[in-house]
Amino acid sequence: MKDKKPLNVSEASIGTNPELMLWESEHWAAMLDIYPVVEGHSLILPKRPVEHVTGLRDDEIKSMGEAIRKVSGMLKKTYGPGLLMTMKCGEGAARTISHLHIHVMPRRRGDRLWDGGKSRIVLDRTSGFPRLEMDRDKLKSVAKRIRGVK
Repeated sequence: MKDKKPLNVSEASIGTNPELMLWESEHWAAMLDIYPVVEGHSLILPKRPVEHVTGLRDDEIKSMGEAIRKVSGMLKKTYGPGLLMTMKCGEGAARTISHLHIHVMPRRRGDRLWDGGKSRIVLDRTSGFPRLEMDRDKLKSVAKRIRGVK
């Protein structure tokens, strides 16, 4: 039996959701999370299959900062300066997909992750915190707005 070659992220994720793509470089791609915690919740992913940050090559590590800066700038322009970023590596981090990804989420005081005067961090699906319900058309509209398309 022949082993299947793992799909490239752009083939597996962005290739099937091109309307949700926000930005792309040689090594990285960014797209809206299809299960967002807040509007604008985005993912930055290496284009090659990588399970852990320690598996990134030197050129991917060097270009990761550019990817974070570019996507953060797009979200800041659209939603304001508050951003939450997190990267989950490995099963113990409650990661639900086995491909490295960086979550970048716009945040504002009083958004749905605030409980009175306290901010809640509820990124893990296992937390039971309900995700936003956004249909494909709404996600496409959000992606266009972030990209600056009218």
